[in-house]
Amino acid sequence: MTEYEYLDFVTSSVEVITQSGFDFISVFFAYLACGYLAGTKLSLMQAIALTMAYTIYLSFCVMTVATSIGRIIGASTEHGSDTIARFELMQIAGPTLLTFIWLVSVIYMFSQYRKGLGQTSSAT
Repeated sequence: MTEYEYLDFVTSSVEVITQSGFDFISVFFAYLACGYLAGTKLSLMQAIALTMAYTIYLSFCVMTVATSIGRIIGASTEHGSDTIARFELMQIAGPTLLTFIWLVSVIYMFSQYRKGLGQTSSAT
C-alpha cells in the first residue's frame, strides 16, 4: 500500500468512525427525549421493546467504531506508522465510553418508567 493509499484509508476510516459517533449521539438524545417526554407513560413492554431496539442499533455503532479502529491498527502495522499506540488506546476508550453512555441512558429510561409507576399508584 502506498503512502497515499494508507492516508486515504485512514481518512475514510476516520469518517466512518465519526459518522457512527454522530449516529450514536443522535439516537442517544432521541432515546433520552423519549424517556423524558414519555417515560412515565410507557408500559413495561414498551420500555423494554424501545430499549432493545435502542441497544441493537447502538451496538452496531459501537461495533463499527471498534472494527474500523482495528482495521486502522492493522494497516498502520503494515505501514510502520508510529501512531499505533494511540489507535490502540482509542480502540479501548471509544467503545468503553459509548457503552457507559448507553448504560446511563438505560438507567435513566427505567428510572422514568418507575417514576410513572409511582404516579399511577398514588393516583388510585
